Amino acid sequence: MTPTRISEELPARARSAVTTQAELATMLRVVALADYTRPLAVATFAMLGIAECLQNPRDAASVAGELGLDPTALRRLLRALVSCGLLTEPQPGKFELLPETRFLLDEHPCSLRHAYALLPADIRAWGCLEYSLRTGQAAFEHVHGRSLWQYLSEHPEAGARFNRSMQDLSRLEAVWLLDAYDWNRFATLVDVGGGNGAMIVALLEAFPALRGVLFDLPRVIAQAVALVERAGVAQRCRLEAGDFFARVPAGRDAYVLKRIVYSYDDADAVRILRRVRAAMRQDSRALLLEPVRRRGNGFDYGKLLDMQMLILGSGRVRDRHALRELLAASGLRLRRIIPAPLVAIVEATPE
Repeated sequence: MTPTRISEELPARARSAVTTQAELATMLRVVALADYTRPLAVATFAMLGIAECLQNPRDAASVAGELGLDPTALRRLLRALVSCGLLTEPQPGKFELLPETRFLLDEHPCSLRHAYALLPADIRAWGCLEYSLRTGQAAFEHVHGRSLWQYLSEHPEAGARFNRSMQDLSRLEAVWLLDAYDWNRFATLVDVGGGNGAMIVALLEAFPALRGVLFDLPRVIAQAVALVERAGVAQRCRLEAGDFFARVPAGRDAYVLKRIVYSYDDADAVRILRRVRAAMRQDSRALLLEPVRRRGNGFDYGKLLDMQMLILGSGRVRDRHALRELLAASGLRLRRIIPAPLVAIVEATPE
């Protein structure tokens, strides 16, 4: 329905308030931004693996039969996603994935199928955004009575889905991060809190002379074994279990903390960074791979992630000034920030 047609159907009082097509276009844009239907529909579509079934035109009934879904409900979802530009309907009643959205397939080298996992626990927390805005506290802990990390450790299925989402995001981020920095300068590095190993695997695959340590909690390290072995880098990747609040493997050239520091408040972030500083040689580098909040009012992915930190935990996305102060409190000096899509590379050295 065109803006002109919509304005004709508005009540007289509303038409008097919307005096220009530009104002009406702005209203419609706000409506689209506020509508949660699209992100939930796309996330569910990806999570259920429906894209795998639509590499060629198929009707909803046959896909529903394969995946154990209701055919009428699935048809309604697919129609909606055609209107969003995610799918095409080359023949009436038959749907197909568009070439430009094939990154939702598992086989795509930068697959995002699992990147935006639909966790009911997160959705419940977002439903209490008002609580965070009134108190400044995490809605997740208010709703569930425990932190996000505690919840994930107590709910293995949710934890596995979260880890898989981090793996997909890491694979995408590595596309830019591998070229944005001179990783060849290092012989050894530690991936601190590196999860299931997606980032360190990408680094070791790209730089055959590099050797690394994947360091995380015991239950996380246990889940990383398969990925490291499947990638063929097990001989150059040591898996070490531990708690980065207590210690970090010492004496390596570089210490990578990907999406770690911004997940914590200043006090805990300093505790982590001090452990890293204690492990570093004087010529080592600390590399924080995380969003950095930018100045200005343009679109900033970091500002959106900052909202996630408000809802889900105690962390926040910091700007250059805040990062410099945080690093200084940890015995580190900010050297430079290298911008990249999604996350930046924050380089620091010992004071």
